[in-house]
Amino acid sequence: MTARRRSEYPDAPRVGVGAVLVRDGRVLLVRRASPPNQGMWAIPGGRVELGETLQQAAERELREETGVIARAGEPVYAFDFIQRDETGRVRFHYVIVDLWMEYVSGEVHAGDDALEAGWKSAQEIATLPIHPATQELLEQVMALHSGTIGTPDAVKNVPPFEHSERVLELLSAARAWLRKEPGSIKRLKAAVRALE
Repeated sequence: MTARRRSEYPDAPRVGVGAVLVRDGRVLLVRRASPPNQGMWAIPGGRVELGETLQQAAERELREETGVIARAGEPVYAFDFIQRDETGRVRFHYVIVDLWMEYVSGEVHAGDDALEAGWKSAQEIATLPIHPATQELLEQVMALHSGTIGTPDAVKNVPPFEHSERVLELLSAARAWLRKEPGSIKRLKAAVRALE
């Protein structure tokens, strides 16, 4: 019998962070070695440890998983990750906050619980197994940077996403819709364009 991971079957939601780092038009991703999402590609990150700020946790997780040193900025995205087992019990429950990162130094190599790590283009991201919430964020990030590829100064100076309470309500409703109908992203994008 295998030992249960301390993140499995929690008595309360856990707080996790993701480190969103774009450089030269590519985003840094890792392939997960452990559950949840074992084998899938994701933004580097993990659990916030007691006494850590979100920024400290994002910087530490990025360094441990990829060897890259970066400074954490403001949160750019947040979502719930809840996975139930076959009996309906909550096996994993994370509230994940993704933070914008600014590259400082380091070469990419997989470490900690990452099987692989590397810089991925928008074209590569489209072909990788990625969780739908992460895919949504990556599409936004890559679209934001599509006009700035190859200009690191422009990437560094992109302001964080600003969310009003109404925007957060709309994003939450859109996420709920996409969870029920994962193939409806094109319809959602068309609806957003029609409102612009």
